[in-house]
Amino acid sequence: MNDIKAVVLAQEYIKAHHTDMGFSVENVCSAVGYSRRQLDRLFQKHMKITLCEYINAVVLSESAKKLLDTENSVIDVALDSHYQSHEGYTRSFVK
Repeated sequence: MNDIKAVVLAQEYIKAHHTDMGFSVENVCSAVGYSRRQLDRLFQKHMKITLCEYINAVVLSESAKKLLDTENSVIDVALDSHYQSHEGYTRSFVK
C-alpha cells in the first residue's frame, strides 16, 4: 500500500470509529496495517500534523457540531467525546 492510501484509509477509519467505546490509536494502526511510528511519520509528511492531532481535530469538530445541533450540555458532549472532564475538553477546544 502506498503512503497516501494508508493515510486516507486511516482518516476513513478514524471518521467512522472515533465514537466507538474502545477506540484507540492502536486500533487505527491495526486497521491500516502500520505501526504507530510509521503512521505518525506518514501523517507528518502528508498532513503536516501528527496522528493524534488529527484524531483530536476530528473529535473536536464532530463535538462542535453536536453542541450546535443539539440541546446537550457541554459536559455531556465532552463525556460522549471520550474526555474525562469538562476542563480537559474545554482546554482541547481552546487549543
